Amino acid sequence: MTAERRAGTVQSTPLSITAVSGAQLQAQGITNVSQLAAEVPGISQRNAGPGQTEFEIRGISSAGGSSPTVGFYLDDVPLTAPVQGLEGKVVIDPNVYDLNRVEVLRGPQGTLYGASSMGGTIRLLTNQPDTKDFAASGEVVGSTTKSGKAGYAVNAMVNIPLISDTLALRVTGSNSYTSGWIDRVVVSPFPQETDGGFARGDVLSAPEVKRYKNVNWEKLSGVRGSLLWTPTENLTVTPTIFYQKIRQGGPNYADQPPGIAYEAHYQPFDVSEPYSDRFTLMTLPIVYKLGDVNLTSVTGYYKRRSILNQDSSEVAQDFMEALIGIPDVSYDDAGALTAYEHDRSRQITQELRLSSAGSSPFQWVIGGFYQDFKAKTEINTTTPGPIVAETFGVPSYFFLNFTNTIKQYAAFGEASYKLGDFKLTAGVRYYHYKTGEDLTEGGGLVVGPGAPIVESLPSSHSGANPKVNLSYQPSHNLTIYAQASKGFRPGGGNAPPPVTCPNFPTSFAPDSLWSYELGEKARLFDNRLTVNSAVYHEVWSGIQQQLTLACGDTYTANAGTAHITGGELEATLHLTNQLTLTTGFSYTDAKLSSVLPGTGFYKGERIQNVPKWTNTATLVYSLPIDDTYTAVFRATDEYTGGTIDPNFAPVNHIPSRNLINLRLGVTSRNRFTAFIFANNVTDKRAYIGDPEEIFTFVPSFNRATTNQPRTIGIDLTYAIGGPK
Repeated sequence: MTAERRAGTVQSTPLSITAVSGAQLQAQGITNVSQLAAEVPGISQRNAGPGQTEFEIRGISSAGGSSPTVGFYLDDVPLTAPVQGLEGKVVIDPNVYDLNRVEVLRGPQGTLYGASSMGGTIRLLTNQPDTKDFAASGEVVGSTTKSGKAGYAVNAMVNIPLISDTLALRVTGSNSYTSGWIDRVVVSPFPQETDGGFARGDVLSAPEVKRYKNVNWEKLSGVRGSLLWTPTENLTVTPTIFYQKIRQGGPNYADQPPGIAYEAHYQPFDVSEPYSDRFTLMTLPIVYKLGDVNLTSVTGYYKRRSILNQDSSEVAQDFMEALIGIPDVSYDDAGALTAYEHDRSRQITQELRLSSAGSSPFQWVIGGFYQDFKAKTEINTTTPGPIVAETFGVPSYFFLNFTNTIKQYAAFGEASYKLGDFKLTAGVRYYHYKTGEDLTEGGGLVVGPGAPIVESLPSSHSGANPKVNLSYQPSHNLTIYAQASKGFRPGGGNAPPPVTCPNFPTSFAPDSLWSYELGEKARLFDNRLTVNSAVYHEVWSGIQQQLTLACGDTYTANAGTAHITGGELEATLHLTNQLTLTTGFSYTDAKLSSVLPGTGFYKGERIQNVPKWTNTATLVYSLPIDDTYTAVFRATDEYTGGTIDPNFAPVNHIPSRNLINLRLGVTSRNRFTAFIFANNVTDKRAYIGDPEEIFTFVPSFNRATTNQPRTIGIDLTYAIGGPK
């Protein structure tokens, strides 16, 4: 575990951390970070599908603003991108096969991890090449999804020592197909809205013209290669390249109404909605040992491209009737409308740090960081029916092109001194960043017959994030700590409103957070019980929150101040030598404590997208069959409380959900495993979020993201070689 930029253990590190090894990921059947987040206390997520997930920790919602609130790292390279159009502040969705571990750090990590780590940080650490031993492993998964069809996954790894003790290559490959469960249904004639366009018609009674089954299938392919070179005893160079591509036939959205029980999107025209996401990550870590000091350089280059298509035909018709006020607009007059978004981003990062080595009472790390990020987003629509030109005087409904740039410089340092059983740690990170948002926006919805709007919104900010931690460790079985730390998130700009909406501010300021935490980590009863817990209070100033106007458009405003109080508990109890119970709870009370006039928020209002309660419980029973084979049964229950979501009309609330997963199989000493599994065994159909419409919300209905129905399958793994 290297959360403090040096090796340590979870129990001895005075931070609120969950660390999950690669072996644990495989044993639990976890294939992506979203699945892992569902089992970690204190994490919530807004998930619209593969490659479209925003993570939130300890109630620090990312519903507003243009930057995330959780840092996301692959090895030592930050991949915490700002908003990509209206896809959101989404991170990559890497396959987690052959990871060494995942570390989830709760609370502000602004000293060592910088901007957008105000809620916490998620770190994915890969296995490094081994210069001594050949090794290989493979995994084959077959599954079937209710309301869907068969799926599969194939993963493989090979480690080859090229020059003993000097040079080694490690390559990992993945290919998978996940069945869809959402249908796309074309009905005609499509029913007119009622209540002046604000209530959707009865789509279930309309005649079906065409039904496309299970359109939200997903195909993933990727490869990761690392070369480890140790030309001298003190120098290690590890270049790595990682490429992955995701394609999806349609989104994980069902229409509401008629509701997710129907698992379908109903449309007046035959408009498909494919999605694709591909990224390339290249890193160059170099470590040089200078006696009792380590010099580390990490260079990263990252490139990502995603294309999102949405059927907006109902938007065009509904907008004309409900918000423009034209009565009885027909779907033929409104016409078929496809909205599409093309996002391209690239990032260059460089971190250089010096850190102490050895076991002296005084430990330290100092360093510098540079980031150069650029993203281009193009949002456009096809030409709809004649009513747009008749109403606005131009044939185009909407288009938006904007470029988002960030240049950031930071210097940081952290030092600790151990005196007896006490250790005092203090650190600070100074940062300066410049951002630029250049946009061109036009079309009849935005400017009517006028010229496109052209805006440039540059901004800059400097500041410091301090941290102080005092810990007490009287034995290896007990650690108690208290910590105060600060985090921040950059500000940004709002796109101009359409002609049907009132004006709102063109920009919003940075927000920041102070966190005060008290925690303990204990092993009891001859290590049969492990209990790690923390309580915290956070003061979030200038909070960036999203406002939804009556016209359907949204913007970000600094809503005021929020106070967040909560706690987490993780416990592992070995009931017998064969039976183990692991559980995790989190409670978050996140409310606005003061509001700015004119924002539409009120004092005491719950923070958006934050569940009060989450908890997981896993029961594992292991029964040796003979000297080689062991039978294993695993049952996991995941609960996520309800959240406030202003976009989820008319109730503005996403209900709680409870999912149960089961696994039964055998492991062997010769490194072969075979499991059957049932995910979502009760076939719960739950709301897990609301997606963004590309350019506006529909007054008459929502599209709700849903979880995968019950999926049953078999998982086989085999490994050879490796350390003796």
